[in-house]
Amino acid sequence: RTQIDEGIRSVSLETTLKATAEVGGRITKLLSGGELLPGELFQMMRHDYYTFTHLINVSSYCVVLARQLGVSDSAQLETIAVGGLLHDHGKLSMPPCILNKRDPLTAHERTVIQRHPQIGFVQLRDRPELSWEQLMMVYQHHEAIDGSGYPVRLVGDEIDWLARLCSVVDVFDAMTCHRPYRAAMPAKQVNAHLLSLAGKKLDEEMVRCWIEAIRTKR
Repeated sequence: RTQIDEGIRSVSLETTLKATAEVGGRITKLLSGGELLPGELFQMMRHDYYTFTHLINVSSYCVVLARQLGVSDSAQLETIAVGGLLHDHGKLSMPPCILNKRDPLTAHERTVIQRHPQIGFVQLRDRPELSWEQLMMVYQHHEAIDGSGYPVRLVGDEIDWLARLCSVVDVFDAMTCHRPYRAAMPAKQVNAHLLSLAGKKLDEEMVRCWIEAIRTKR
């Protein structure tokens, strides 16, 4: 099974189709207009296929969670979808041998990986078609509510709400997909882990809304 297959199994088909329609529509528009995203995505697909599929999953899940939080405006959902697709853009600068390493990362390799939010932000910050909120999804999606995240150890509401939203589904997808260094975990187990992080590392309301979205739409 591919990472996409495993991700879709974790959320209902109906829910996933609605979200991917949003993402697919945006990609179609961009392909027609020759804008930013297609080239960036194709470059990522060539660089690291897992990260590419992760971007598609996270973008779809961001839309699912945003809808659960009450976002219904199509333009705002489109903004969120694109932010999700770009959140790991900085990994284009990461060596695939580190991204796909089977053994535990060394301290140096961990430091290299933790640079990707800042690198992605710097690479995208001058693109006029991107909003500040989208850039914060790139820059802040590894920040933690308790200040233990990276790259700058922001606390609580210092973290943009879309970055907090992205963080929840980013963890969910990373843990429910197979990686070279570990097997995929069942969604139920991952959701229990998310709850253990709620109000500490992750936004509690968003964690609970995400779990509710899965529970009510399976």
